[in-house]
Formats: sequence, C-alpha cells, structure tokens
Amino acid sequence: MRHCSLPKRFIRDEDGAVTVDFVVLTAGVVAAAIFVMSPFGLAPVQLSDDTNQSIAEARERIFSDDFLPIGQ
Repeated sequence: MRHCSLPKRFIRDEDGAVTVDFVVLTAGVVAAAIFVMSPFGLAPVQLSDDTNQSIAEARERIFSDDFLPIGQ
C-alpha cells in the first residue's frame, strides 16, 4: 500500500519545481544577453585596436628626433 502512494506523492511534490524554474529563467536571461550582444561583439575589439594604433602613432611622433614642442 505504501508503494502505491509514492508515485502520487512524487507527482504532487513541488519542491524541485522552483529549482527547475530558476534554471530555465537563468538560461533564458543568458540566451537573451548573448542574442542582444552578438551584433556588438567585434565593435569593442575594433575600437581598442584603433585606439592602440593612435597611441602608437602619437608616441612615435613625440619621441622621434624631429619633434618640436609647440612655440619653439
């Protein structure tokens, strides 16, 4: 008799349902973030490369032998 009530009790038990809901919700948020951020994926890398190139060129001009400060 006790074995027959075990499946019924298992079906009515909702203790694990909160965990499943949380996992599904978290997966949805992560998927949405990836979907929203994917078009912007390479823009920060390109901006960083451009900034690095500009700094390197400015450093070359400043530390070259023919650099004259303003007013001289």
